Amino acid sequence: MKKACTVFWLTAALSAQTFVVDGSNGPGAQFTDIQSAIDNVPDGAVLLIRSGSYSGFQLDGRAMTLLGDPGMEVTGHALVANTAAHQTVALRGMNFTGTALSWQGNIALELSNCAGPVWLESLTSLPFYCNTMFGECLRGQGLKASNCQQLQLRACTVRWSHFTDCATHLASCVMSGLSGSSASPGAWPGLIVSSGSMQISGATSITGGSGYNGWTLSTLGRPALIAGSGADIRVLDGSLTSGTSGGPFPPPPPIDLQSAATIEIAPRVSLWPSSSQVRTPLPNLDSSSVAIGSASFASVTTEPGDLVILVFGLPGAPTVVPGVSEPLWINSSAYLFHTLAVQQGTSPVTGSVAVPNDPLFRGFSIAWQAVVSSPGMPLQVSNPSVNLIR
Repeated sequence: MKKACTVFWLTAALSAQTFVVDGSNGPGAQFTDIQSAIDNVPDGAVLLIRSGSYSGFQLDGRAMTLLGDPGMEVTGHALVANTAAHQTVALRGMNFTGTALSWQGNIALELSNCAGPVWLESLTSLPFYCNTMFGECLRGQGLKASNCQQLQLRACTVRWSHFTDCATHLASCVMSGLSGSSASPGAWPGLIVSSGSMQISGATSITGGSGYNGWTLSTLGRPALIAGSGADIRVLDGSLTSGTSGGPFPPPPPIDLQSAATIEIAPRVSLWPSSSQVRTPLPNLDSSSVAIGSASFASVTTEPGDLVILVFGLPGAPTVVPGVSEPLWINSSAYLFHTLAVQQGTSPVTGSVAVPNDPLFRGFSIAWQAVVSSPGMPLQVSNPSVNLIR
């Protein structure tokens, strides 16, 4: 295995150039704002963004990796759009504060028409904008994504989000709706999936906004998740919690499943209020964010007695394999069969791979996925899990 991993890393040789963005123009900085860096670096570059406050930016038709240091914030609207299938965009460590958003466009991060992979990791987005002139608060939307073919959010904390026609994986995220107030009594759900597919894994928590309870007006809470027509959703782990309603009204169900939408929910998922939703045994894969010189760990939880094949490799476009339940997100020409084991009791099947201690690998993406064989069942594929090396 050690020799195979060495060959893997050698074949994943990197050529991306790295540039430093520092709003204070400190030692070693090449740029003082994100947009000027985007406009002047080559396609596929890595931007290391130091702590500080930065304006919004547009990444249109470009492949790029943006890695934020602790204390780095984006105050305006950010857009990633129009990438080709071979172009990868990765954003990590950014805090979208929304302090410069206006009531005309109060979306912190917008993703549109991304044919290539988009990896979002350790982002926070809690914008809130009050327009006192009109006597109301217009609530900032954390994330809006449309027509993105390979999108993953890992360890992100986001206000209410809306996905349309995307293939998405949420891993260990916190997503919360907007609760009602005296200025704006209506509540919003934690997550809307209008169409497309989504897998939800890890300790992901999705919570609907609570309704308003006033002297003369009470409003309903909102569900954690609205699955619109055509949405195909798998919830592998975590919790979905409705917001409470004001006055005498009961809370809504945690999931609003609209016509022509489909959903599968694993038994380990927590739902509130409790639901009669049918539960389906589904494998869940977790993996760790990783720094250069450390190791990437993965674990698969499935049913006792299941045979697990843990696969490690480079991310690839979602590929449907005949006879397998879900698409593979691993490059068919750059992968390793890492672990073959049977789950014993409730103990997960695990694996790890050491990452070279070389700064050239910063911003590089690696992927884990598992194929699971259960007695008397067709082969199942776990959720993908893509890690961004930092």
